[in-house]
Parts: sequence; C-alpha cells; structure tokens
Amino acid sequence: MTTTLNNAGELREQGNQAFKQEHF
Repeated sequence: MTTTLNNAGELREQGNQAFKQEHF
C-alpha cells in the first residue's frame, strides 16, 4: 500500500511539473 501511494505521489508530482513547464 505504501509503495503504491508513494508511486502515485511521484507520478502526480511529475505530472504537475510537466503541466507547469507546458503552461509557462
């Protein structure tokens, strides 16, 4: 469970960074 949550958190952070880079 913890690993899944950690992986989801990492993917979410990567998505946010990519979105910010594309947005700016």
